[in-house]
Amino acid sequence: MPTGNLLNSMANLKTQMRDIPTADQYYRQALEYHRLVGDRWAEAVNLHNLGVNAITLAEPEQAEQLLTAALDLRRDMGDARGEMSTLWSLARLAVNQGDVDLADQHTQEMERVALSVDDQYLFGQAQESAAHIDMVRSDWPAALDHSSRALSIYDSQGRTRKVQ
Repeated sequence: MPTGNLLNSMANLKTQMRDIPTADQYYRQALEYHRLVGDRWAEAVNLHNLGVNAITLAEPEQAEQLLTAALDLRRDMGDARGEMSTLWSLARLAVNQGDVDLADQHTQEMERVALSVDDQYLFGQAQESAAHIDMVRSDWPAALDHSSRALSIYDSQGRTRKVQ
């Protein structure tokens, strides 16, 4: 059996090639492997990636189930960066489903996580997510404010990130 890392690499490649069904097969094999060896961090990554692919495949119930499982694991392990990534994906899923209020709740949770670990970069990501929600609501002044905060944070840390 190939290692979980090799399976993940194959899945990532297939995802980049937009061959999502094949990517999912590799992620599911990697998930099985990582569960077998007890690698909870990699298990959470695989669940997250499967959830993101389910969003791409317009399978919202599956996406929510997988992303919620990834979020639970990441919270159990204290993986703030992973938690932020999964909350971001859950917010995007909620926007896709037309539930902007739920997306806003996920974004507020992102802010709480960032503040709890005192990580300005993560807080910038939460501001970026808030800007996206503001744009969906057509609240342009708030979107500009949140985007400006995110860019200011990224600039202050010498990091580059394209605010969407």
